[in-house]
Amino acid sequence: MKNKLIIVAAIIIAVVGTIIFWQHQLKNKGTQPGDGTQAVEEQLPSINGVPVARDIAEARPLAIVIENHIDSRPQSGLTHADIVYETLAEAGITRFLALYQTQKPKEIGPIRSARPYFSFIANEWGAGFAHVGGSATALAELNDKKYPKLVDINEMSYGSSFIRIKERPAPHNTYTTVEKLRELLSKKDWEDWTPITLGEFKTIPTEQLQNAITKISVSFFSPSYSLTFTFDPSTGLYARNSGGKPAIDKNNDMQIYPRNVLVQFVDDYTIPLEGTTGVDLKLDRSGSAILFTGGTKI
Repeated sequence: MKNKLIIVAAIIIAVVGTIIFWQHQLKNKGTQPGDGTQAVEEQLPSINGVPVARDIAEARPLAIVIENHIDSRPQSGLTHADIVYETLAEAGITRFLALYQTQKPKEIGPIRSARPYFSFIANEWGAGFAHVGGSATALAELNDKKYPKLVDINEMSYGSSFIRIKERPAPHNTYTTVEKLRELLSKKDWEDWTPITLGEFKTIPTEQLQNAITKISVSFFSPSYSLTFTFDPSTGLYARNSGGKPAIDKNNDMQIYPRNVLVQFVDDYTIPLEGTTGVDLKLDRSGSAILFTGGTKI
């Protein structure tokens, strides 16, 4: 299947109210004690582009597979993710890969299984890759160390880093926290990470926000997974609706409002998947994309 919109990919979801500009910032050198001025804490760009304290900016990102089945909604932790990818999965269902570095939500989930394209993306970020099992292909690739930049955090191997809640039935009941995963990274000596070069989103002043594009719509196979993002010129954010309803974070009952929505067009193809047909994505090549930001498209 060629030239098909198969992922609302790199749906870049900022923390609500955060300005995402994806620029490298000059380091705040501060001043030397005793010269009559106050020293300024050095800051570096985080993975979402916002300057943060050095220890946060240099922390290894966590890439967590979060499901989007209708029985998994509302999910927990998406409003606190720095970046979220949403891709087509099997049977017309989409899933998320949420990246965390700067925030620590109460809980994150429900967490589901790995796919090769999620491993590919997590590897690009050199992330700690958290998931519950995976397809045979995904697990074989992880076991063969095909993605050397990531560290594999499979719930099947590190169950104490995950939580099985009683409020939801399996398989929609696996959650985790940033604290639990970072504790594992420390214990396994997996904390070392080389910050990657970031892309750049320019900052758009409020008075320059436009209404050229006020609504983005994406249709998948089922109406339950249709998406809309409606631009609010008063905030510069895009209100996300899923299946005709506001997409809510269970942690705080807040609607998800990304500042930038990036839609990538990639080729997909079918693969065998444990008795059924699965989907894989060709992510290792160039292609077209549309960036929606500030009420405009680029």
